Amino acid sequence: MIEPADGSTRVGRLTRVLRTSLAGDTAWSFGAEAIRMVGGLGVFFVLVRALGTDGFGEFAAIAAVVAFVVPLAQLGASLLLVQRVRRDDYPLDDAFATAFTMVIVGGVVASLFTVGGVALVPGLSVSATAWLCAGELLGGATTSLCAYTAIAAGRLRVYAETTSILTGVRVGAAIVLLSTGSTSVVRWALLQAIALSVTGGVILVRTRRRFGVHRTWARIRRNDVLEGAPYSASLAVFSAQDGIDKPILRSAGWVTDAGLYSAAYRVPTIAMLPIQALLVASYNRTFSEGKRGLAATMAFARRLLAPSLVYAVVVGALMVLAAPLAVPILGSEFEDAVPIVRWLGLLPLLRVLQYFPANALTGAGYQRVRLWLLISTLLINLALCLAWIPDHSWRGALAATFVGETWYVIVLWIATRWLSAVEARRPSAVPA
Repeated sequence: MIEPADGSTRVGRLTRVLRTSLAGDTAWSFGAEAIRMVGGLGVFFVLVRALGTDGFGEFAAIAAVVAFVVPLAQLGASLLLVQRVRRDDYPLDDAFATAFTMVIVGGVVASLFTVGGVALVPGLSVSATAWLCAGELLGGATTSLCAYTAIAAGRLRVYAETTSILTGVRVGAAIVLLSTGSTSVVRWALLQAIALSVTGGVILVRTRRRFGVHRTWARIRRNDVLEGAPYSASLAVFSAQDGIDKPILRSAGWVTDAGLYSAAYRVPTIAMLPIQALLVASYNRTFSEGKRGLAATMAFARRLLAPSLVYAVVVGALMVLAAPLAVPILGSEFEDAVPIVRWLGLLPLLRVLQYFPANALTGAGYQRVRLWLLISTLLINLALCLAWIPDHSWRGALAATFVGETWYVIVLWIATRWLSAVEARRPSAVPA
């Protein structure tokens, strides 16, 4: 049967919803994150098999360092692009040119500093770091910027396509590594660098044509850096706080435990991707509510929080119950990761209690407050990791993680409550 052109059938109505509504944005975002979740699991399983416990531990330690550097290198360009197009009414052409220049210049400079810094750390490969930086800070960052360009243009379908292509490339590169029989972390980093760089170039050309972007380069001004810095710093501090325990485990001599802990930590990280999708889909609404102050963004956040808490509890329970499946899936050498996975079942609940009040602060113009709260969490986590990991291995890492995560939940809710009260007493206190 030929469908009517006016989309009057159920399929046509569904297509219109997916193209135009917030529900459609959420659906596309969830679809992209579901693919990324499956792809992330695939890459994880393949790398664990290909690199082994020690090799995967080394890769995870280097990846944690690079993950910290990535947002700093980008100078907050992707979120700044969305802010300027959606809230500040910048032309997409101008906003993209500035953001792309920030990504490339920042990526080159950050790569040089990262490789130089890792050269001073015993036990980490400088060559693997260099290739991983090239792939993530240039190729991967370019693809990510193109995905955020689609968000800024209100095209979540294109965002979903772009992120799904990136996921597919990562999975393909991992399969190629496994097929070679190589256990080299350096070879994996090189293979990923080539794949991500080629993908970034192709996606860049595609994005420029699709959205009519004619300018690629622009002068980076002082105001660009000042506006993007809070986004960049917050992402970097969160990455550090989330991953600092892994390189400390390895440098303290717990090489095998570092691999076990890193493998177990991937489970809650991947499990939280649907929540990340909800956050992405709600970006525009959060910033729109922010025009009316923190009370409005918190009201919106609470509506998203209730179903997310249910999801976090269910996922946490599944992690506890299904943890023994790690052995037949990953191999007998990962049997000791089972109790780690079970303990990490608490993490999704803590993260959900953080994400929504934190985004409410950002939408209402309190990004710097969010940043300082994150910095306090990082300092607490770092101090406890240095104190507990040398003697207690992954148990010390878990304890430090839970203390830091609980602290962040508490101070976030205190901050939102206090700032909401300040705004209620003094409407002029609402950030412009």
